[in-house]
Amino acid sequence: MTGDSRASDSDAREDEETETGLEQALAQARGRFVENPTSPIRRRDLIEIHKTIGKRHLRRGDKRSALTHCDEILKHFEGLLTLTKHQEETKHEISICQIELGDLRRALGDEIGALVAYGEALAICEKLVTKDPHNARYNRDLAIAKWRTSELDSRNRDRFLQSAHDHLLCLQDRGALDEADMWMIDAIKEQWMADGPSCSLWQRMRSFFL
Repeated sequence: MTGDSRASDSDAREDEETETGLEQALAQARGRFVENPTSPIRRRDLIEIHKTIGKRHLRRGDKRSALTHCDEILKHFEGLLTLTKHQEETKHEISICQIELGDLRRALGDEIGALVAYGEALAICEKLVTKDPHNARYNRDLAIAKWRTSELDSRNRDRFLQSAHDHLLCLQDRGALDEADMWMIDAIKEQWMADGPSCSLWQRMRSFFL
């Protein structure tokens, strides 16, 4: 018992030290950003630190704090649009962030806010696929955005599910769908035939990006 207690105390101290170090790193990154707000590198530094801290909060079950950091990440990604030549890749990152944001809002009971975020992701992905129709990543994430949106938009549920299913089938036919993503084809079809997703399916869907 004594050994277990000492190990627990040690783990707690280590966790506290890690958290303190991350907060210090965030404060330093913010200071560097204030010195040069037009630097894409300094925005990227902030994004990575916010991601790390946000994931730690999520592992602890603190979705509210994770949402705060996700909002900050989105803000800095949007700021990058004016600073980088690689607009499409940055927009793709924004679409992923919007899906993460929607997932967190939904988990916190804000379904309207979640639908808004999913809609933003959907609009971005549609434009990216229109511009680069053979890009597998853009098509995959478009399918995910439609799938997510179908969960909260009952009026367009069947249309979004069918479209998401078709996108994934096209990727599969081209050999562009990763083996790890094959399960989504049958999962969408099963959901399409049912009244709604099972709890286990929602849990699995949550793991796309978070």
